[in-house]
Amino acid sequence: MTEGVMRANEGERASHGGPDDATTDIDGAVALVCEPAFRADAAGQLARALGGDGERSVLGILYRHDVRAWTTALRTQRDRIGSAAAVAVGPVAEPGRTRDRLPVREVPDPTDLTGVGIAVGEWLRARDDDERPVVCLDSLSTLLQYADLERAFRFLHALVAQLRSAGATAYVSVDPGAHDEATLATLRTLFDAVVAGERTTAGTDEESAGADGRPVATDGGNPDSGGAASGRE
Repeated sequence: MTEGVMRANEGERASHGGPDDATTDIDGAVALVCEPAFRADAAGQLARALGGDGERSVLGILYRHDVRAWTTALRTQRDRIGSAAAVAVGPVAEPGRTRDRLPVREVPDPTDLTGVGIAVGEWLRARDDDERPVVCLDSLSTLLQYADLERAFRFLHALVAQLRSAGATAYVSVDPGAHDEATLATLRTLFDAVVAGERTTAGTDEESAGADGRPVATDGGNPDSGGAASGRE
């Protein structure tokens, strides 16, 4: 275990308490969301991210949900989204598959945390000053299947710094039942808040997307090839 993780465990960085202490009003903060995997559906995670007022620019970092599930969830919230994109990692990347007008950056190797970080950084830098970016990492527990705690800690430390620098709101979901308390305590030190996930009733089927089936507006990219997550050069 590295010195950085050891310091976190020793409490050098303040922990923000358990999920019972948290609030869901975290605009501009980076939150760890504790929710069982069976409750962490794409529609519910997106609805949580869009809980504030006004349109948001949304990026999904997908380790668990496939792009189709994320796109369907986006349709249900299209009136609240200014632009949307995804970073699809590992098995959910499905290289070469046609996307439904959603800019997708594919990272086929789930151990390539550097590639994920680069994709997120490019998307954040492409945002205009008047945009309100929000990022959802759908399963930290899945990420931890491909990286040990030490490596994941370093990645998250850099990712959280990127998000804070960009003024982005972010929700990182973890299944508390999949990890011991020492691991969860280490992870909590990285975040501004810890929230308890609540299941929403947001629809996930095609009918809930509206009669016209119109996809949400995206921030660029070739509709046929998917394009980069940033959607801009």
